[in-house]
Amino acid sequence: MRSTFWKVSQTLSADDFEPHQQTMFDWEGVSLSLVQVERLAPQPHAPRTDPFALIFTGPPSRVLDQRTYLLSHPSLGELEIFLVPIGPGREGPVRYQAVFN
Repeated sequence: MRSTFWKVSQTLSADDFEPHQQTMFDWEGVSLSLVQVERLAPQPHAPRTDPFALIFTGPPSRVLDQRTYLLSHPSLGELEIFLVPIGPGREGPVRYQAVFN
């Protein structure tokens, strides 16, 4: 694993995440799968000109609270990401969203 620490809100873009869809991000024994990278429309006066959202799924046995998590990924290293649970998916896993605008 890379020993890089990223503050996603400042440094990474949707382009950085797209190749890693369907891969696992880990936090303290909980594995989350990145299932979607969505490019969002830019908003006037927003800090980012390239806003995007990430959708993750995780196990229904351990629902994570809304807060910032230090996730680790084998290629991207450690990433500080604010996750919001957005409900169960069709197959049962819990869905989480992270928005960068």
